[in-house]
Amino acid sequence: MFQWFKLITSRTRSLALSENIPDKYDQATKFLQDQISLFHKIKIGTSNRYAWKPVQTGVILATTNALNLAEYYIKNKGFHYVCLGHFTQDAIENLFSQIRFVNPVPSPKYFKMALRLISVAQYFKTNRRGNYEIDDSTYLAEFFSVTQRAHLEEEQPEDSLDELILDFVVQSRISASEEQSLYYLAGSLLAKIIKRYTLNCPICLAFVKTEQEDPSIQELKRLTELKAFGKLIFASR
Repeated sequence: MFQWFKLITSRTRSLALSENIPDKYDQATKFLQDQISLFHKIKIGTSNRYAWKPVQTGVILATTNALNLAEYYIKNKGFHYVCLGHFTQDAIENLFSQIRFVNPVPSPKYFKMALRLISVAQYFKTNRRGNYEIDDSTYLAEFFSVTQRAHLEEEQPEDSLDELILDFVVQSRISASEEQSLYYLAGSLLAKIIKRYTLNCPICLAFVKTEQEDPSIQELKRLTELKAFGKLIFASR
């Protein structure tokens, strides 16, 4: 089972299925086919009473799909090798783990809000106690990582962060509707931060807040005005 798990969750070329080494490829596919045969014949239970179990269906389906995908991408699409670990649902499990990190049983409203924050911010950490592997996704920012922040402070010039933000804004070329959605999210987050930490400093609040009539946010505030009903905060530009 350990060998089966290594092949099914492979993320490196040393364990990937590849026809560049025919003997290794044939050996791996033969092993996976034997696993399918094994779980077809295995009897779970006592000698007098046994039944077909969901684990048998799961292993057979997962292994069959893995073999079919490998054959399709290698023989039909011309791939040099296939890492079967890229077809697992670890990325989805990591996302759900972040959503359930604070509230294990989230309501639909909380799930929607958490999904929105994670999708926009992308600075979440994976749960070390999860029963799945960390996926190989690339996140835009790791603001919660003290190590990376210290590393940037040591090796990057002081104005590098501003340059990175400016380059990202220029290159992304987000639409007007996306800018309004991002501004609405910023106001929502700002309102929660002020309420949670009871911020009363007038200088700080004047720096992050602005009035609804501020002409500098004329184009950004339209979505916030539709959803605010007088309760959301209009963030400064």
